[in-house]
Amino acid sequence: MNDARKRDRCQRCGSWFRDGELRTRLYVAEDPSGEQGLSGVFHDECALPVWNFAVPDTAAIPLQ
Repeated sequence: MNDARKRDRCQRCGSWFRDGELRTRLYVAEDPSGEQGLSGVFHDECALPVWNFAVPDTAAIPLQ
């Protein structure tokens, strides 16, 4: 029960991660500590809007 992964909360929605739940760690240079909510551990679906905000040019990259 002392596993740090079980204590992580999503940076965006604040929900606890469940065992085996996918998560994404984002690091944005302008927010290294995560105080602005751009860097940290997110649910995969919660990370997408942050990713699109932090790296807006990737929306123009065609998926193949």
